[in-house]
Amino acid sequence: MLLTNAQIEQKIKSGIQSDISASQSRRTWQEAWNAPAQEATADEWYLDSAGKKTSSSGRGRLVPILSAAAAVLVICFISAYMLLLRPVASVYMDVNPGIELDINSRNKVISAQGINSDGRRVLEGMKLKGTDVDVAVNALLGSM
Repeated sequence: MLLTNAQIEQKIKSGIQSDISASQSRRTWQEAWNAPAQEATADEWYLDSAGKKTSSSGRGRLVPILSAAAAVLVICFISAYMLLLRPVASVYMDVNPGIELDINSRNKVISAQGINSDGRRVLEGMKLKGTDVDVAVNALLGSM
Protein backbone atom coordinates (compact mmCIF):
# COMPACT_ATOMS: atom_id res chain seq x y z
CA MET A 1 0.00 0.00 0.00
CA LEU A 2 1.54 3.27 -1.13
CA LEU A 3 0.87 6.38 0.93
CA THR A 4 0.52 9.87 -0.42
CA ASN A 5 2.57 12.77 0.92
CA ALA A 6 -0.45 14.09 2.82
CA GLN A 7 -0.99 10.70 4.51
CA ILE A 8 2.68 10.49 5.48
CA GLU A 9 2.56 14.03 6.94
CA GLN A 10 -0.57 13.12 8.92
CA LYS A 11 1.11 9.99 10.34
CA ILE A 12 4.15 12.02 11.37
CA LYS A 13 1.96 14.68 13.01
CA SER A 14 -0.01 12.07 14.93
CA GLY A 15 3.22 10.40 16.04
CA ILE A 16 4.59 13.67 17.34
CA GLN A 17 1.31 14.44 19.09
CA SER A 18 1.21 11.06 20.83
CA ASP A 19 4.85 11.32 21.97
CA ILE A 20 4.42 14.67 23.70
CA SER A 21 3.27 14.24 27.26
CA ALA A 22 0.03 15.75 28.54
CA SER A 23 1.87 18.33 30.63
CA GLN A 24 3.27 20.02 27.55
CA SER A 25 1.11 22.47 25.65
CA ARG A 26 -0.33 21.87 22.23
CA ARG A 27 1.79 24.75 21.03
CA THR A 28 5.05 22.78 21.59
CA TRP A 29 4.45 20.10 18.98
CA GLN A 30 3.18 22.69 16.53
CA GLU A 31 6.37 24.69 17.00
CA ALA A 32 8.44 21.54 16.44
CA TRP A 33 6.44 20.69 13.34
CA ASN A 34 6.70 24.15 11.85
CA ALA A 35 10.38 24.64 12.67
CA PRO A 36 12.51 24.82 9.53
CA ALA A 37 14.52 21.73 8.75
CA GLN A 38 18.28 22.02 8.48
CA GLU A 39 19.69 20.73 5.28
CA ALA A 40 22.79 18.57 5.58
CA THR A 41 25.75 19.13 3.33
CA ALA A 42 27.71 16.31 1.73
CA ASP A 43 30.34 16.36 4.49
CA GLU A 44 27.91 15.99 7.40
CA TRP A 45 26.74 12.72 8.86
CA TYR A 46 23.96 12.36 11.38
CA LEU A 47 24.16 9.25 13.50
CA ASP A 48 21.71 7.90 16.06
CA SER A 49 24.55 7.33 18.50
CA ALA A 50 25.94 10.86 18.22
CA GLY A 51 26.41 12.39 21.61
CA LYS A 52 26.33 9.09 23.46
CA LYS A 53 29.32 8.34 25.61
CA THR A 54 31.13 5.13 24.90
CA SER A 55 32.09 2.85 27.72
CA SER A 56 35.69 2.93 28.83
CA SER A 57 35.85 -0.82 29.38
CA GLY A 58 38.05 -1.33 26.32
CA ARG A 59 35.90 -4.03 24.71
CA GLY A 60 36.07 -2.22 21.38
CA ARG A 61 39.86 -2.51 21.37
CA LEU A 62 39.95 -6.13 22.55
CA VAL A 63 38.78 -7.72 19.29
CA PRO A 64 41.51 -6.18 17.06
CA ILE A 65 44.19 -7.03 19.62
CA LEU A 66 43.04 -10.65 19.89
CA SER A 67 42.81 -10.90 16.09
CA ALA A 68 46.37 -9.63 15.70
CA ALA A 69 47.62 -12.04 18.37
CA ALA A 70 45.87 -14.97 16.66
CA ALA A 71 47.41 -14.00 13.31
CA VAL A 72 50.89 -13.86 14.86
CA LEU A 73 50.41 -17.31 16.44
CA VAL A 74 49.26 -18.81 13.14
CA ILE A 75 52.29 -17.36 11.35
CA CYS A 76 54.60 -18.72 14.07
CA PHE A 77 53.11 -22.23 13.89
CA ILE A 78 53.28 -22.31 10.10
CA SER A 79 56.88 -21.08 10.17
CA ALA A 80 57.85 -23.68 12.77
CA TYR A 81 56.24 -26.43 10.68
CA MET A 82 57.94 -25.27 7.50
CA LEU A 83 61.33 -25.01 9.18
CA LEU A 84 61.37 -27.94 11.61
CA LEU A 85 58.77 -30.56 10.76
CA ARG A 86 58.44 -30.57 6.96
CA PRO A 87 60.86 -32.90 5.21
CA VAL A 88 62.96 -31.29 2.52
CA ALA A 89 65.02 -34.38 1.68
CA SER A 90 64.94 -38.13 2.11
CA VAL A 91 67.85 -40.54 2.43
CA TYR A 92 67.17 -44.10 1.23
CA MET A 93 69.56 -46.81 2.27
CA ASP A 94 68.55 -49.98 0.49
CA VAL A 95 71.55 -52.29 0.73
CA ASN A 96 69.63 -55.12 2.30
CA PRO A 97 68.07 -53.49 5.27
CA GLY A 98 65.94 -50.77 3.63
CA ILE A 99 65.81 -47.59 5.72
CA GLU A 100 64.28 -44.20 4.93
CA LEU A 101 65.29 -41.02 6.77
CA ASP A 102 63.26 -37.79 6.37
CA ILE A 103 65.36 -34.69 6.96
CA ASN A 104 64.27 -31.09 7.56
CA SER A 105 65.95 -27.88 6.35
CA ARG A 106 68.33 -27.85 9.35
CA ASN A 107 69.74 -31.32 8.45
CA LYS A 108 67.98 -32.97 11.40
CA VAL A 109 66.21 -36.32 11.15
CA ILE A 110 62.45 -35.92 11.63
CA SER A 111 61.52 -39.56 11.00
CA ALA A 112 63.21 -42.90 10.38
CA GLN A 113 61.35 -45.86 8.88
CA GLY A 114 62.35 -49.36 8.02
CA ILE A 115 61.27 -50.24 4.49
CA ASN A 116 61.60 -54.02 4.94
CA SER A 117 61.81 -56.34 7.95
CA ASP A 118 65.62 -56.08 8.14
CA GLY A 119 65.40 -52.27 8.17
CA ARG A 120 62.79 -52.33 10.95
CA ARG A 121 65.02 -54.68 12.93
CA VAL A 122 68.04 -52.32 12.58
CA LEU A 123 65.96 -49.32 13.72
CA GLU A 124 64.38 -51.20 16.65
CA GLY A 125 66.64 -49.87 19.38
CA MET A 126 67.68 -46.58 17.78
CA LYS A 127 66.30 -43.13 18.51
CA LEU A 128 67.37 -41.09 15.50
CA LYS A 129 64.66 -38.38 15.59
CA GLY A 130 66.24 -34.96 16.17
CA THR A 131 69.82 -36.06 15.48
CA ASP A 132 72.05 -34.64 12.77
CA VAL A 133 71.86 -36.53 9.46
CA ASP A 134 75.60 -37.31 9.47
CA VAL A 135 75.39 -38.82 12.95
CA ALA A 136 72.29 -40.83 11.99
CA VAL A 137 73.88 -42.25 8.83
CA ASN A 138 77.08 -43.18 10.71
CA ALA A 139 75.02 -44.86 13.43
CA LEU A 140 73.04 -46.83 10.84
CA LEU A 141 76.17 -47.91 8.96
CA GLY A 142 77.80 -48.99 12.24
CA SER A 143 74.79 -51.08 13.27
CA MET A 144 74.51 -52.78 9.87
